[in-house]
Amino acid sequence: MSACWALLPIKDLVQAKTRLGGVLASHERRALAQAMAEDVLDALTSAEHIAGVLLVSDDPGADMLAAKYGVDWLPEAELGASGLNAVVAAGCETLRQRGIEQVMVVHSDLPLLRASDVDSLVTRFASEPADLLLVPDRRRDGTNILLARSDRLPAFHYGSGSFDAHRVAAEQQDLVVDEQQMPDAALDIDQPADLIDAWYRLQADPAATRPGRHTRAFLSRSEITRRLAALSDLYTANSRDAR
Repeated sequence: MSACWALLPIKDLVQAKTRLGGVLASHERRALAQAMAEDVLDALTSAEHIAGVLLVSDDPGADMLAAKYGVDWLPEAELGASGLNAVVAAGCETLRQRGIEQVMVVHSDLPLLRASDVDSLVTRFASEPADLLLVPDRRRDGTNILLARSDRLPAFHYGSGSFDAHRVAAEQQDLVVDEQQMPDAALDIDQPADLIDAWYRLQADPAATRPGRHTRAFLSRSEITRRLAALSDLYTANSRDAR
């Protein structure tokens, strides 16, 4: 099996998760973003089939985060790129120049991601005649994980509708596309409803050693729990009234 590296782009955590502004204060959104990134790093560094991780970020704490998990780090400025698509393309090219044959691009807001999920994707990619493996979010809108061969990289189209955009662009490049539904990896945290779903699922699996332990610890703070419980009740009431 060819060596596979993970590319983990992380935006400045101070700017993260603005769509959760009605639920979390700015310092709480930063804390949540870091907790989720650490859960993803837990999964990636525990996976047997990931040979290394390249964290790309201009966040002031990115170097310390990389050191904590023993992964490589590059600021976006060193890549000469800005914007997620350009950053991912430059990061993949950096890995290709190092001789890495397979790259897994992973978002940093997947708190339920497991090392076993990561390993199963690498194994599937190695066994299928595909150039690209896509894992969509649960709305089949975004692309939460993308696995590619470094010598046959797709044009990256992250943003709204990226799952279909990646498929179309890859087919235009004559790349063979595979996809994998993965419930844990499908839950990315963008909206309040996502946060509530993650809260419920993490409560149901409370062991501190389970995946999502950093996010679980953050969401278990008493003031956050009270807020999410009230918001959950509101969503339930609104759903009942809409029937």
